[in-house]
Amino acid sequence: GNTGSFQSPSEVFAGKDFASFLDRISKNYDYVFLEAAALNDYSDSKELIDYAEQIITVFSAETEIKAADKNSIGFVHGLGDKFLGAILNKVDIKNLG
Repeated sequence: GNTGSFQSPSEVFAGKDFASFLDRISKNYDYVFLEAAALNDYSDSKELIDYAEQIITVFSAETEIKAADKNSIGFVHGLGDKFLGAILNKVDIKNLG
C-alpha cells in the first residue's frame, strides 16, 4: 500500500530481492497485480516492467489521447508479447449503445 512516499520502485526495492518476493507469493495466487503511476508522468511503470510477465494499460474515457499518450502507447506496443492490452475506465454508460 502507498503511504504517500515519493520514492520510485527502484529506490524502495534497493537492497531487497523483490523478484524473490514475487516468486514466493505467486505460489499462492493466480494473479499478482502491480499498479503504477501514469506512464506519462513517472518512471515507476517502466521500473516495474522488469518484474511483470504482462502489462495492461488503463485509459480514462474522460480524457483525450494527447502526444505524450501516443508516445506511451508506442512504448508499450514495443514490448511485444509482454503487452496484453488496455482497459478503458470511467466510461459513461449513457455513451454505450
